[in-house]
Amino acid sequence: MAVLHLVNRLPPDGAGLATCFERLGADDAVVLMEQAVYACRSGSELAGSLRQAARGLRLYALEPDLSARGIFPEAVCEGIEPVDFPGLVALCCEHDLVHSW
Repeated sequence: MAVLHLVNRLPPDGAGLATCFERLGADDAVVLMEQAVYACRSGSELAGSLRQAARGLRLYALEPDLSARGIFPEAVCEGIEPVDFPGLVALCCEHDLVHSW
């Protein structure tokens, strides 16, 4: 059963993201949104963890939330794909369940 994980905020130590990654299945995907998009900036404290996770996972960042926070696509970590609202809806339809963190 494929699950889409929506992550909208992260504690400062990134523990919530680590817990999310531990529970991912092979067909799951993660979308960073709202305050969580700050983690996908190339220079963030979690950038290394996200780049490493992106090698085996499907990671997305909600494009309108990136724009609202002044994070340009070229500043997003390698392996994280920006997704717009229609793309988010398509991801929700592709997965059996949606879990919010």
